[in-house]
Order: sequence, then structure tokens, then C-alpha cells
Amino acid sequence: MCGFCALMPGAEHWSETRSAPPEHGDHSSQGSRQRERLHCVALLNRITRHYGIAVRDWEGTSWIVSHATGETAVIDRLADLWPTVESLARRRCDPLSPALIASLESRAP
Repeated sequence: MCGFCALMPGAEHWSETRSAPPEHGDHSSQGSRQRERLHCVALLNRITRHYGIAVRDWEGTSWIVSHATGETAVIDRLADLWPTVESLARRRCDPLSPALIASLESRAP
């Protein structure tokens, strides 16, 4: 996908919407959305690190998913995250696996 196409806005997935819609003319909502995405990236990386995967925000519109080998994919929606993680990791990745949960608990703040 070219860089321009990746920046085209798409329909937001329910998991990426704010709990309350911004009010018309509310410019503070943009900063709030950015903070929410950064928080989401931090949470996603805690989970995907177990599989050698890193997730980054791209301009607030897409997600960059990278494997430790350097292989990278751009996804538009979080709904595409797990299939992409499995494709890059070249194995089945279970977000509820006991090994992942133990890993997360051992690194809990």
C-alpha cells in the first residue's frame, strides 16, 4: 500500500471509538484521542512483545505492526491485529494463552 492510501480515513472500528463522542468544535478531543492511542499502543506492546511483535501508531489513522526480524505490516483497524501478529510471527498466537498471561503477570507494574 502506498503512503497516501494508508492515510485515507476509513470507518472506525468499535474498539477504537471514544466512550463519548466529541462535541462539535471541541478541539481538546484531538489531544484526548492521541493520548488514548498512545495508551493503547503501550497496552498492545505489553501483549505482542511475547510474540516478538511491536505495534506503533501511524499518524492516528493506522497501526504499524513489526516483527523482531524487521518484517512489517500496516493495518487500519485493531480488528486486523491478531491475524497480522500470527502472520508475522508465523505461528498461532492466543491472547489468552497461559504462557502469555504468566508473562504479563511477571512484568506487571
